[in-house]
Amino acid sequence: MAMFIGEKRRRARRRERMQMAAAISAPLGKAFAYITDLSELGMRVTMAKDLQVKTGDEVSIYTREMGFIHGEVTWQKSKTLGVKIHTSTNTYAQTLSAVREAQAERRKQLL
Repeated sequence: MAMFIGEKRRRARRRERMQMAAAISAPLGKAFAYITDLSELGMRVTMAKDLQVKTGDEVSIYTREMGFIHGEVTWQKSKTLGVKIHTSTNTYAQTLSAVREAQAERRKQLL
């Protein structure tokens, strides 16, 4: 794909900003966390403590709203991770539902 000066790349999926409490399990430990950005295929997770997590690590994330979600770390910066969700029909439905709920909540706040 050719890019030109001033051209912005667009994400394929719209992301919803939120603050959903979660617990993350990584190969070298567990931590309390928040999901701060969510789409049907990925999420940004901010951890309460710095875990030794690196790109390519498999992680499990638990929330009351979505249950267990499994994924792969695609980027890491300090206590913040980008996670690509391993999708199945069930996982896709769980994340889509959470995204729609966040959108509805945002609309309520605007009214």
